[in-house]
Amino acid sequence: MSYSDKSDFERERDRLVSEIAENLGKCVTAVNQLNRNIENVAQVGGGFDAVHALWAQFQQVMASGTSVEQQPDPILHRSNDETARLPAGLAPGGGETLLMPQTSQGEGTG
Repeated sequence: MSYSDKSDFERERDRLVSEIAENLGKCVTAVNQLNRNIENVAQVGGGFDAVHALWAQFQQVMASGTSVEQQPDPILHRSNDETARLPAGLAPGGGETLLMPQTSQGEGTG
């Protein structure tokens, strides 16, 4: 059956089917692109969780009008002699460093 043997209806049907298939392919491509964009936005937004938590805590403190007493961060551990010990990797040079408390006397000024 050649193209000239088909009725007008069959030719129009074939044209419409091919047009629909082409448009569905474009639609699938657009939906895939949208999905990638949404995933990128969600990934970038996840990086702001810590900032969100900090601002939420600030908002709670401001709303209550009182200071929230919390234990200090364990980043600086102090022993009985008031020497601060930084964990490895946080100190300059990447090693463990002792921070000695500053005294008001002029020690070592020769």
